[in-house]
Amino acid sequence: MKKLKLLILSTSLLVISGVNSLYSDSFAGGSLLYYLGNDLEDTMGGSVRLGKQLDENSLLSLEIGYVSFEQTAGAVRAELDVVTVGVNYLCLMPLEEAFSLYFGGGIGVGINELSGTNGGASISLDDTTFAYHLDVGVNIAVYDNMDVQVGYRYFGEGDLTFAGVNVGDVDSSVIELGINFKF
Repeated sequence: MKKLKLLILSTSLLVISGVNSLYSDSFAGGSLLYYLGNDLEDTMGGSVRLGKQLDENSLLSLEIGYVSFEQTAGAVRAELDVVTVGVNYLCLMPLEEAFSLYFGGGIGVGINELSGTNGGASISLDDTTFAYHLDVGVNIAVYDNMDVQVGYRYFGEGDLTFAGVNVGDVDSSVIELGINFKF
């Protein structure tokens, strides 16, 4: 888990430092992500992104996300840490001057680390899978250089396999609250 947190921190700093070298119409932002059960328990996650507005109706971005799920049953405790790295594309449909609907999605990889304990014994396993999400929501232009996003995300990953055991695919409904700063 320390490796995942270090990966997220270092990548986030790299993304933020890269903003100064981009052309106009670029943006940087992040989201709080609330995962609503389905295959995974209710929990909070987050993401950071760096992107470019391609035209007035489309956005392209690189996003890095992190979420951790925990389960406990008696003496058995398991934790699944997921880091996602992907490319997103969103279409904007203006409704009013400050409001737009957005829809789109993203594809990338999910880097998964499963760790657990059973009494005194512990394990740590990892797997990398295909990850994707579909998005729909409202984009609100709060200021000329700041937008807020409120939306729904359907998140999924391919089959997870740990130590040769296929534990199936993962999917979850996600509520997103995000913010983007334009440069």
